[in-house]
Amino acid sequence: MADVKCLVCGVVFDDSLGKCPVCGVGLENTEPVQAAPKTEAAVSSNKRFLILGGGIAAVSAAEAIRAQDSGCSITILSGEGRLPFKRTLLTKCIAEGLPEDAEIYPADWYKEKKITVETDKLAMELDPVAHRVRCADGSIYYYDKLIYALGAYPFVPEMDGVGLEQVQVIRLADDVVKIRELLAKGGRALVVGDGVLGLEAAWSIRKYGCPVTVLGSGKGVMGKQLDAGGSEVLEAIMAKKGLDLKKNARSEAVLYEGDRVTGIRLKDGEEVPGDLVILSTGVRPNTFLAVQAGLEVNKSIVVNDKMETSAPDIYACGDCAEWRGINYSLWSEATEQGRVAGTNAAGGDAAYGGVEGAVIYHGMDIGLFSAGDKGGKEGVEYDVVEKQKDLDAGVYEKYYFRDGRFCGVILIGDTSAMGRLTKQLAEGAPKEEVL
Repeated sequence: MADVKCLVCGVVFDDSLGKCPVCGVGLENTEPVQAAPKTEAAVSSNKRFLILGGGIAAVSAAEAIRAQDSGCSITILSGEGRLPFKRTLLTKCIAEGLPEDAEIYPADWYKEKKITVETDKLAMELDPVAHRVRCADGSIYYYDKLIYALGAYPFVPEMDGVGLEQVQVIRLADDVVKIRELLAKGGRALVVGDGVLGLEAAWSIRKYGCPVTVLGSGKGVMGKQLDAGGSEVLEAIMAKKGLDLKKNARSEAVLYEGDRVTGIRLKDGEEVPGDLVILSTGVRPNTFLAVQAGLEVNKSIVVNDKMETSAPDIYACGDCAEWRGINYSLWSEATEQGRVAGTNAAGGDAAYGGVEGAVIYHGMDIGLFSAGDKGGKEGVEYDVVEKQKDLDAGVYEKYYFRDGRFCGVILIGDTSAMGRLTKQLAEGAPKEEVL
């Protein structure tokens, strides 16, 4: 057994798992990781580090702080009732439920690192002047340095019927439990949203045994990640796997009789029957406390290369942070930003340099990989090479080049080259080296 690093999402894991526990790629898309020599932390202080949030950004920040400071106190405040877990699993595991090993680290890891995780602690007020956080239960926490890693929350469209029990979002572990309870009653599920998470949820529900209709608002499925040819191939795969799809389907209202959902009415007047609605319509950064506290917020909390916010002693990272106008809401992004935030908060020196905005989908017995600039910039001339397109086989392979350099790729079917292509994208490799 040895540690390896996923070349696609960046997570380090034990190769005995057989595949990346976050993005699902195989060991062929990993590289060995040399065990870092054990070194003493740079300092041992009595500082108080407070981390808001229960995701990978929070855990990564805590780990980085402890590596810098062996004596400080580190407290993670999570609004959920469990240890931080791999949130990327949620939409994939509706059929079988969240696995027992879903936690990012087991309880013993936090004990060994002397990191306190306070669950069911919902932060409600942040006072940057007093260096104080108040939680919903009235408890007060003071800090010397604070890491704001509260992530994002599901966007729920404003339309009639969204408050019904059979209308669900997927963000918390309890959401999966509730959806499984509703699926057990039978009926058709309607998934609103045809992005990666929507399709993961739709396929997992189909595996559970329920019929599914995906309602996509665009002209082609996964329109933000795929071009027209890629969408066509994926739609053919969906049809073969028993997933119904409606395109250009803009939801207007949830239909119901009493307290029972009966379907969705689209803006063109069509009524789509269904018994359960899953909203997969994007997320919004959780900036409520930051706005209240007077931090600079654009779409997300504005941070610099060190993950510093506009307020002294407050850092932000993950889905709630905006670096140079960018927020991909990716696991790899949150992990690296958390590391940088924690390192700098504890007196170290680290700078965030961005991550590749790659999208990975594993479902319907196929793999999908989409990364980089796929011809989306106006006024830019692209050299496009479509190597494969086979609707029957469910295969698509397309490469994009700009000024002779590799800038984008779409793979459906065989995605074994993801690791190599991710590296070559980052390097801007020449065309002849990629093909």
